[in-house]
Amino acid sequence: ALDGYDEASLTGNLKQINKTGEHLLTPAHFGTKAIDPKLIEGGKDVASSAELFLKVLNSQGTEQQNKVVIANAALAISTAEDINIEQAIEKAEVSLFNQKALGCFERLKKTLVEA
Repeated sequence: ALDGYDEASLTGNLKQINKTGEHLLTPAHFGTKAIDPKLIEGGKDVASSAELFLKVLNSQGTEQQNKVVIANAALAISTAEDINIEQAIEKAEVSLFNQKALGCFERLKKTLVEA
């Protein structure tokens, strides 16, 4: 984010850099207006942050939390799969709302426990 966040917060514009160059993206690219930072604050400690994380993965996040998660996932997907941001947003939405992201997290946890 260009306003100081280390991720796509959708509180303002952001820059995406990929093999086609640098791209200035606005919250509108992700289907939203700029989000008030107070609406996407993290937890106060590790436990409350983990609770918030699981809430979002279980499709219980707020609209703003979901938009930010989808935006960040879409940026990663568009870079990894070399697709446009609109296609990547669709994939990210399916992953979050069909709980595929939750399934991936559960598999990762299981792998780490077994390691």
